[in-house]
Amino acid sequence: MNYVIIEDEFLAAQLLEKKIKEIRPKWRCIAKLESVVEATTFLNESMHFDLLFCDIHLSDGNSFEIFEQVNVIQPVIFTTAFDKYAIEAFKVHSIHYLLKPIKKNQLEEAIDKFESQNSTDLNLQHKRVDALLQDNREKGRSRFLVKKGQNMRIVPAEEIAYFYSSEGLTYLIHKSGEKLLINETLEQLEAVLNTSEFFRANRQYIIHISSIAEIEPYFKGKLFVHLIPKQQTDCVVSQAKATPFKEWVNV
Repeated sequence: MNYVIIEDEFLAAQLLEKKIKEIRPKWRCIAKLESVVEATTFLNESMHFDLLFCDIHLSDGNSFEIFEQVNVIQPVIFTTAFDKYAIEAFKVHSIHYLLKPIKKNQLEEAIDKFESQNSTDLNLQHKRVDALLQDNREKGRSRFLVKKGQNMRIVPAEEIAYFYSSEGLTYLIHKSGEKLLINETLEQLEAVLNTSEFFRANRQYIIHISSIAEIEPYFKGKLFVHLIPKQQTDCVVSQAKATPFKEWVNV
């Protein structure tokens, strides 16, 4: 039996593997992955495993973003540090989960449940994962990992004015005016952002509602959007998107 661990804390991943070996000595961990980006890349290239242990909060986002980009058909056991109230969401959807710090008896119970499930259980789990993903889409991702020189930095979603793409690169514009490189495309960002706060204006821009300074009519039914901080290139909403854009602004 082969399994994969997605966990951004090295010691936590090592400890989980050790506990699994104590319960199932013949099982083999084929990969330990630390981030959304690393896990997405790996899972897109390899599906030769039987079970996935997945932490909820990772260094560059939450693990639901992985499932937005990869169709994982294997069973998933989530690990989380959520308190007993937050974990109720997982109980409602009946997803396998382990509350940190992980206890051996709880891990063994989750493994036993995995081994006893059938194809009907697996189909049901996929539906429940979809329900969790829908919950996550509505809430939106809470933070983003960006590059600042040779270092990395975490930016909370509420501090973002807008994202824009130029010459194959994607930038996050902080409300302070700071321009930061982000290792995701606008398409990937669009899938994980809170749709009540962010809008895909065009092929170059995703804008936050608070970044809009003024909207003026443009030719052929388009809209010209003035942003704060001031954008480097024109932000124009097409005629096709003008109505949904105004509806989004006017909610």
